[in-house]
Amino acid sequence: MIIPIYKNMKVIEGDIVISLKEIRIEYCVFTQYHEFTVIHVKGSNEVNNILKDNESDIEVKVSSLSDFTVKIDLKTAKDRTTSINDEIKFIGFIKKNCPHRHDSIEDHDFYDACRIKKRYDDSCTPCSDCISYISDEVIEKDYFTKIYLRSKKINKVKNGI
Repeated sequence: MIIPIYKNMKVIEGDIVISLKEIRIEYCVFTQYHEFTVIHVKGSNEVNNILKDNESDIEVKVSSLSDFTVKIDLKTAKDRTTSINDEIKFIGFIKKNCPHRHDSIEDHDFYDACRIKKRYDDSCTPCSDCISYISDEVIEKDYFTKIYLRSKKINKVKNGI
């Protein structure tokens, strides 16, 4: 059983999930790391999600899926972790080289600010679009960023976006 180290994956019906906490219902207790299959994900007007125990077909209603993680194979976990690490490294490159980023002080706290944002909260939270503010010469010097941007373009072409 592989339990990924991230929890921000969206759970859909049919996924096998693993409980990260003990679940108590009227007549039994499901221990931590117990497997369930998601039968129904609650909508905006509903109260509970419905899970089915994989061993005894008992249906369990839970209000939140935040205490569960999706069961995935090792290759998918490694690919997802690599993808997250690459995104973090790319955002770090943007923060380091963006000409619109500057240090700011508020109540004796230092934080990164963005000169482009003209509102109360001007904190610097770079996204992929911020790469357009960095010159091509700086991008060409960084090997990782060049490869990362190339792979993003290839994925867009593959997915038809």
